[in-house]
Amino acid sequence: MTITETKAAARRAAFAARKIAFAAGQGAA
Repeated sequence: MTITETKAAARRAAFAARKIAFAAGQGAA
């Protein structure tokens, strides 16, 4: 895996985690 691929994967994972956290917050509210 190249550096670029690693950075892109990390960004995708962070975005997905943020989306899940936001959805969980919406459900709690």
